[in-house]
Amino acid sequence: MDNKLRRTKIIRLVTSMLLMLSVIFYVLSNYKINESQNELIKQQNDELNVLKLYSDNLESRIKLLEERVQKLEVDRVNTESYLEELSTENEQLKKEVEDLKKMEWVSFEATAYTAKCDGCTGITATGKDIRNQSIDHRVVAVDPNIIPLGSIVEIEGYGRFVAADTGGAIKGRKIDILHQSKKEAYQFGRRDVEVKIVKRG
Repeated sequence: MDNKLRRTKIIRLVTSMLLMLSVIFYVLSNYKINESQNELIKQQNDELNVLKLYSDNLESRIKLLEERVQKLEVDRVNTESYLEELSTENEQLKKEVEDLKKMEWVSFEATAYTAKCDGCTGITATGKDIRNQSIDHRVVAVDPNIIPLGSIVEIEGYGRFVAADTGGAIKGRKIDILHQSKKEAYQFGRRDVEVKIVKRG
């Protein structure tokens, strides 16, 4: 009886230990599974954060590119408009030159200037000293694209002049007549005149 009872106790003890080991194994297995899942979730979250960061950066770059494209489009439109204006001015200039080449009278806007003014050097664009000019040697400032420097021009009602000077405001059909004094220049003022090239420079 004692042996049988002992065997029974041993069997129960072994059974209890096996059951306990089974429980421990189950718990450890679940722990490892949960740990693996947590690691996987963390990894996925990291990847999502990287993708979000990349997406935000990509959106920022796309926005910057769109702004650059818009600026380029504005620049293109402005450039086309400027080129169109230049083309129109060039055509007008060609027409004015052709009119002058025909040796016909052409309407100009005339103004007056003098060598005796503050900041004036008294030396023309062609190097002529006009500080002591005589009435027989009259000078006008012209746009060289319209009237070549060195040309002899006739201004209806005023006689002939040498195109020997230029001026920052003298563009197109404008001509600036040199006078001996400020008083004469002020008296002349601004008026429309007829001009003809007598001899091209």
